[in-house]
Amino acid sequence: MIISLIKLNMKKVTFFDKRILTKFWGYFSVISGIISFIYLFNFLPATCEKCNLWIGISCVIILIIIYFSIWIYVNKLKNVKIDIDGSNVIIKEGDIFKEDGYKVICKVSPRC
Repeated sequence: MIISLIKLNMKKVTFFDKRILTKFWGYFSVISGIISFIYLFNFLPATCEKCNLWIGISCVIILIIIYFSIWIYVNKLKNVKIDIDGSNVIIKEGDIFKEDGYKVICKVSPRC
């Protein structure tokens, strides 16, 4: 019952979250760098004018697929490892009393 209440209060990651955009721009820069390198040194023959359109469309489709896959992956995370002032903290979803070791339970105040 407590876990279901916690799930109701947890927000999903929004579609335009800053962390997703940061990760996506890393992939975007690599793909655009490769494409720029190809066009800079004219690796494609001049007779392939239609290839430019198809390469552009395929790159846009690949980038859209990458963005959606990052967003879906982040929304399906079950545990997160963060560093708070040099201490590693693992935040997990599930029944903590079935886990081995010490447990820490904290109450989050409404002001946070």
